[in-house]
Amino acid sequence: MLDVGHQVAFSFSSLSGHNLQQRLVMLEDEIGPQVRCNPFPPAAPARDLVLQDPQLLLRVINAAGLPTAHCCRSVRRVLGRDLSSAMPALYASALPSIYVIGGACRMEGVLNSVQRLDSGGSAWEVVSSMPTARRLCSATACGGRLYVCGGETVASSGVQGVMGFLPYLDGVLREYAQLDSVECFDPLQGSWEVLPPMPSARAGCSATAADGLLYVCGGRWGQTVLSVVERYDPAVRRWERLPRMPTARSGCSAVTANGRVYVLGGKCDNGRVQGVTERFDSSFGRWSKLPAMLTPRSAFSAGAIADVLYAAGGFNGSVGLDTVERFDPQFGHWDTQPPMGISRVGGAAAVAGGQLYIFGGKSAELHKALSGLRFDPAQQRWLSVPSMLDRQVYCAGAAAVSASSPLPFDCDGLFNPTSRSSRLGKLNTCSRPQRFP
Repeated sequence: MLDVGHQVAFSFSSLSGHNLQQRLVMLEDEIGPQVRCNPFPPAAPARDLVLQDPQLLLRVINAAGLPTAHCCRSVRRVLGRDLSSAMPALYASALPSIYVIGGACRMEGVLNSVQRLDSGGSAWEVVSSMPTARRLCSATACGGRLYVCGGETVASSGVQGVMGFLPYLDGVLREYAQLDSVECFDPLQGSWEVLPPMPSARAGCSATAADGLLYVCGGRWGQTVLSVVERYDPAVRRWERLPRMPTARSGCSAVTANGRVYVLGGKCDNGRVQGVTERFDSSFGRWSKLPAMLTPRSAFSAGAIADVLYAAGGFNGSVGLDTVERFDPQFGHWDTQPPMGISRVGGAAAVAGGQLYIFGGKSAELHKALSGLRFDPAQQRWLSVPSMLDRQVYCAGAAAVSASSPLPFDCDGLFNPTSRSSRLGKLNTCSRPQRFP
């Protein structure tokens, strides 16, 4: 565990602002000059005063990052309770990093590698590999952690699953096993944990999080396309079966908007690619059909920005697509958006900072398949981002706050233990509490 005293002392060197200076002056007689940019840990009474002052502590956390918040929460019971209530606001205010997980590449086969694009979007780095190599898996962020579900891997004596011969990237038929395994990554600790498996093994499924719960929809078991939907509660570490989707499909995309789960597109049992859109309302436990996408597509990228759904690229049954469309649940219809400029099948997608990021996948223009793109709805244009370290296809993507994610400097409104009208109430809109690292 990080030493809180060192973190606090280090963080004061980064603090500024008139209000903070006034507060430091008020505490000067009790804390002493050691508070100001002292490279050594402050004395215990000084540390205690910092930890007991919510606004000053939040500024320290702002400078030192979320790992410090995690440590501070663990050393003071009362403070820990207050910080726990403020963690959703802290996470919502931090700019997340983009993760691209698993997939396959021509030279190395099925991958367990994980790459992360830093919060500034300037460089990729390799992080801890997940325990299980998998392609056609799904990933999503929930409660500050990344969850990777299902997929398939090359069959071996130690792999449990349904075997089926499918073409490999080099064109050779190989035997694959669909997986029921689920693994969780803690971005603050940089470690993986194996979770209880899904009730159903499957590849080509899609995952999303809503109201602090993890939903996994559709997929295929061998060559059988599924309509199954399963939900995982991280608080009790338990899976449950939900009502099936009206339409069985694999290669679909699941996204969350306004607390509801939407499942888009995919490929059905007869191999037909479809544009069907269905929505699950957990309050009533039922599915409803919505207007279909303008273009049928599977193995595409999707995300929700400001509760508006975006679908990009994919495969329509004949060719790869570069088209993009948008669905606003408030108006109930799809419309076209600027195209990507290059077709992309089996890419990873994530939303961060109000923009849709897409990486990896395959294209007819193979030399361009490695480059990444981000869509800015405000500018209505696609922009380039740094290329990944390796070329990956049928990978999964998600965005989550990491230890290096910056927090907004103006954080006075994030936490006010005496007022529920703070930004905490606006940012943490879930009806059930979420657990954050």
